[in-house]
Amino acid sequence: MEQISKKHPNTKSLDLIDENINKIKSLFPECIVEGELNENILLQVLGKDSHTQSDRYGLNWAGKSQAALFARKPTTSTLRPHNFDLNNQLDNLYIEGDNLEVLKCLQKSYIKSIKFIYIDPPYNTGNDFVYKDNFNEGLKSYLEYTGQTGQRGTKNSANAETSGRYHTNWLNMIYPRLILAKNLLQEDGVIFISISEEEYHNLKLICNEIFGEDNYRNTFIARRHDKNINTQFAESGLATLNVGYEYILCYSKSKDFNFSPSYREASENRKSTGYWKGFWNDADRPTMRYDILGFTPESGQWKWKKEVADEAVQNYIDYEKNFSTKMSLEEYWKSTGETKRFIRRKLTGTGKNKGVENWIPPSKGVLRNTNLTDILVTKKSGFIEGNFDFPKNTDLIKVLLELSGIKENEIVLDFFSGSASTAEATIEFAIKNSLFGLSYIMVQLPESTGDTSLPKITDIGKKRINNVTNHWCSQIENHKHFKCLQGYRSFYLDETNLKIWEINYEELSSLLDNFVDNVKENRTAKDVLFEILLKYGFPLNTPVDEVKIDEKSIFSVTSGALIICLEDEITIKNVEGILELKKVLDSKSTKVIFKDSGFANDLVKVNAVQLLKQYGIDDVKSI
Repeated sequence: MEQISKKHPNTKSLDLIDENINKIKSLFPECIVEGELNENILLQVLGKDSHTQSDRYGLNWAGKSQAALFARKPTTSTLRPHNFDLNNQLDNLYIEGDNLEVLKCLQKSYIKSIKFIYIDPPYNTGNDFVYKDNFNEGLKSYLEYTGQTGQRGTKNSANAETSGRYHTNWLNMIYPRLILAKNLLQEDGVIFISISEEEYHNLKLICNEIFGEDNYRNTFIARRHDKNINTQFAESGLATLNVGYEYILCYSKSKDFNFSPSYREASENRKSTGYWKGFWNDADRPTMRYDILGFTPESGQWKWKKEVADEAVQNYIDYEKNFSTKMSLEEYWKSTGETKRFIRRKLTGTGKNKGVENWIPPSKGVLRNTNLTDILVTKKSGFIEGNFDFPKNTDLIKVLLELSGIKENEIVLDFFSGSASTAEATIEFAIKNSLFGLSYIMVQLPESTGDTSLPKITDIGKKRINNVTNHWCSQIENHKHFKCLQGYRSFYLDETNLKIWEINYEELSSLLDNFVDNVKENRTAKDVLFEILLKYGFPLNTPVDEVKIDEKSIFSVTSGALIICLEDEITIKNVEGILELKKVLDSKSTKVIFKDSGFANDLVKVNAVQLLKQYGIDDVKSI
């Protein structure tokens, strides 16, 4: 039986460096020399001069290389479940913890699985919190901050503009998180990032590097609330004006993504009144240049193909001749089914179109562009309890969801989830669009609120989700069919549950006595179960059945694809019960994991492996 030792890949999150090297090896094997990547050979294969790479255009800062390496360094951290019933199949997740470590934990289980990411990171205004990442310690820094290591939790620190590392600290915070986020996006996935002017330009350069300039889609702007703070100084002159909007950067994972249309409500006049617009545009297509009412353009093109335009010309002639004295063009268009097109020519017209115009009919909605200033950036929600200033407007996030074209059974992720505005927006968007399978993953650092009733921001977020869920479950009859209304599985970041995966080999002799049981004290079978799921690449919403075999608890994952036994005093009779369970589940391929110290004796352990292999289960491991 193979024991999963410290160096085994299933003790850590996905090793992104090894993954990348293996991809290079498959494409350019000559670049691997004595088992190591030779960067100079790789550059030569790509036709690059290795001596000029440092001169290329890009954004550089102190700590960038270290931040990138840390992002790709696997972690042994795990996500421990809060109390929830395994029998309740919940697809939504709420995770408490430093999002850098959490994103690493999710790499195997959710790689290329997320359709939509929205984040609202700290803007680096000089007053907001910036994560103080320690690239040498990672999880240790987080556990100290949250008081989980017996030390006093530290207070959130502002990234003061007087700090010499003002931009550097922020860049080192956001850079590794975006590297990891990209891996989670599916090929037609998209990320939206809210940001203000302090770091907009730096963020765009970072995203160009991580996602690729070709995958930059748009920068949207949304409106801030008006501030009157400058009014008192207006008469004496103002050095700067109040900023009235924020940016939302949008990048796709690949060229496979396309926006879906989104419409804002039209004005009352626009809903009832059409207007005329020039029929010419400047795209150079000679085949789309033809005669309309005595004029053929010499450059550019008409908007529609000839047969459609000819019909529209005739439609307007018919209207003018037979109906113009009886009704308006809007009334005629409505009476004929709201489908007719119209073209006319004003003989006094000038310009490229020489008076040729097409009629734009009334519309209830106006196709959106990047100007989202009809929507406020922040908006209070009636579902929020506790102290939380300036929550993101769910109306804004719902527009972004609409633009993303998110579909049934896809996943929304927000790893700076704050008060959980994204969760509320996802729930309400799913209900409105009958997306029964839409689900969400929220990740948030448990920052202190100073409120004894809801002492952490994560308490505010979870309470808000509960309030939203309860409200909509009371409002709609078919609420049980919506995944987003089922509630959520709650997890929190912590060290691995297993002692042997954290061995310091320099202190090995003093630790051996502790390994009679590899599982740490105060860790439950569910803790270990979900760590195994993560390290094996199973999503955290994977169906798990707990069954009893001779009073021993056995976890069956995805109908027997993985069977986990973490009990003590395992006998051959228990192993035979596992074989019977596999037979009942009719699983074509089964992996089995035991606790290494869980067998009654070594003879049982040896015979268990042989018995399982005899019945076709070759993948048997212990932890």
